[in-house]
Amino acid sequence: MNPENRKQIIILAVFVVALIGALVYMFNSMPQGTGPGASASAAKPGGAGKTPAGAEPFSRPAFEGDLNDLLAGIAEVTFDYRLAAGDRPSPMRPKVASGPIVNPDQRGGGIRIYDVQRMRIGGIIWDEASPYAVIEGEVVTNGHDYGNGLKVRAIEQDRVIFDLDGYEIPVEMEEL
Repeated sequence: MNPENRKQIIILAVFVVALIGALVYMFNSMPQGTGPGASASAAKPGGAGKTPAGAEPFSRPAFEGDLNDLLAGIAEVTFDYRLAAGDRPSPMRPKVASGPIVNPDQRGGGIRIYDVQRMRIGGIIWDEASPYAVIEGEVVTNGHDYGNGLKVRAIEQDRVIFDLDGYEIPVEMEEL
């Protein structure tokens, strides 16, 4: 037998002895009459195998009452996130739009529609300090406000990022 196999056998023997010791300790520390194989009468007070003073027998608390009454007392709560959120944006809506945005106009009662992705970006004059963009024939800079919640958030080298009521909408510059 080589030394490596001998070392593994010794380690295995140590683990087996430790396991046997743990099992013996567990069964010796368990109150009498409550271990595996104990009869139901031994665990009940006044039964054949009484538990020592101060030791609690292992038992499940009994449910007293009607299960239907308990279930009827459970109330279903309805929660409308839109009402609770107020003016905060919904975490379930994406922050980058993928199509035309349709939002109800709170002041006018009608519907405002921005098809921002179809806005024509004719050119970008790139400067890190103050970039300019030509959008729909109008020269604008960062922070330009179109009204009704549409603003220019950032002008990058090849695109403009709009902000529509907290939602980012990137629009690429037109190819000529």
